[in-house]
Amino acid sequence: MATGIKVSRTGYDVNTASDKQLAFSSEWPLLPIEAEGDITINVPGGGAGIVTQTLYTHNLGYEPVFYAHRVSGGFCSLSYFRCDDEKVWFSGYVSANINIKWKVFRRPIKTNYEASNINLSDATPGVVDDDYGILVSLPGKSVESTDKRDFGIRSDCRQLMIHKSGYTPSKVQGVTVTHNLGYKPMYFIYQEDNSNAGEYFFVTAFDTMNVVSTTSQISFYISFPIGCNWAYILFKDTLTTNG
Repeated sequence: MATGIKVSRTGYDVNTASDKQLAFSSEWPLLPIEAEGDITINVPGGGAGIVTQTLYTHNLGYEPVFYAHRVSGGFCSLSYFRCDDEKVWFSGYVSANINIKWKVFRRPIKTNYEASNINLSDATPGVVDDDYGILVSLPGKSVESTDKRDFGIRSDCRQLMIHKSGYTPSKVQGVTVTHNLGYKPMYFIYQEDNSNAGEYFFVTAFDTMNVVSTTSQISFYISFPIGCNWAYILFKDTLTTNG
């Protein structure tokens, strides 16, 4: 007999909810947070220029999944954010102070994993009943808290459940990943620095990469004819609100 926990999002019957309508399922891994924070990257004292600044020293012994974004301030490419097996840092041109929020997760970037598609047929929303589900508070926080930031899992919040992850064993110009989810999933994509093995940086379609996403596959590649090592994570969650 199968064992585990499955919790649907508010308004959906857990027996008929599709994979992406679940708030949590022990069938698929999550992204446990190692650390998170915010930091301001200041313009160098002599004026605009290159700044290299550590965001977090993790010492995990492997390159962890991480995410960072600009909240306000000057221009900031996601490729400015890098990690190795000791730390996560910022390195890029700064012409105005930049406020950044970041997260580091306890999952190696280089992880091969593929989940099954259990139920791809969306259920029809029903009567909203708030008197159900699970609440798991963070250490030192009360399960009675009304602040959703105080919880590791809440069944009225969506979790980033991992559908598929992987990495390339050798340098290639691009990668096509088949997921067959029936919708365009949310994703993280990383490139290894060709000049510094073991250093990965976050990339998007607005940096050096092209992305073609469909309801069954996602392809990412660089236009110029050189190869690199890639790593990626596709989530059960949709890229857009309605999938």
